[in-house]
Amino acid sequence: MAGNIFEVNQKVYFAATDSLGIVYYSRYLEWLEMARIEFLTKMYKPMTQMMAEDKICFMPISLHINYKAAAVFEDSLKIKLFFKTVDKAKLILVNGVFKEVHGKEILISDTEMILICLNMERGNRLTKIPDHLVKIFKNWELKHYSFERLNITA
Repeated sequence: MAGNIFEVNQKVYFAATDSLGIVYYSRYLEWLEMARIEFLTKMYKPMTQMMAEDKICFMPISLHINYKAAAVFEDSLKIKLFFKTVDKAKLILVNGVFKEVHGKEILISDTEMILICLNMERGNRLTKIPDHLVKIFKNWELKHYSFERLNITA
């Protein structure tokens, strides 16, 4: 973790690549999900526990991803995230996937994901994010930033 940016590491294994050793595009979505779940676990509680106790979950309703460079077999990646917006029932989550090239960290993809909070006891209906979670998420909110604006790219 660095400031308001949460990060996890991911190594690229052969199973994540095509026959040329380049990461298949949909694998990035798996890594973004992994980073989101790790964030919740470290900052609050495991997702299954949150769903059982708080009776809420967060469902992605929109996703926009930009691929800037390829990840390849055996790359060591960093997946970073922060919140662009924390509203009453909606989150805008920004992810960046980075790799090191010649000693410099470069951005290889960036994603903006919109998530809504659902009440599982009321048939998965849209609900307000609990105040204690809003407080946690607000600590990771960088409203007017992108990874490129934060000068994290090469």
